[in-house]
Amino acid sequence: MRKTADTNPPGVKEFKTAVDKGRYEFLQAELAITGTFVDLGGTEIDCGDREAAVRLAEKAEIGCRTLERFLPDLQDDGQRADFEEKLGELRVRVAGLRARLQKSPL
Repeated sequence: MRKTADTNPPGVKEFKTAVDKGRYEFLQAELAITGTFVDLGGTEIDCGDREAAVRLAEKAEIGCRTLERFLPDLQDDGQRADFEEKLGELRVRVAGLRARLQKSPL
């Protein structure tokens, strides 16, 4: 039986692994930052600064869209499923922040 040669140039596998690791780390950071925006938005409502809370809710929504955009690129199915679950939880938190904003006085 004839062996098939690896058609990728040397270092490609390592490069792809590094890119995947970087993507995963980026998504972790984006998830954490977006969660922080939600937390700070709630704090701003409690302090009476509705404008700041609105800006933070908008940033949290942008963060969710960013996560949605890059999530499909994760190569590891387990990691992707984990992030999809966390993104769902984060969306619930963002919706809760938006609901609090609707109830807060103008």
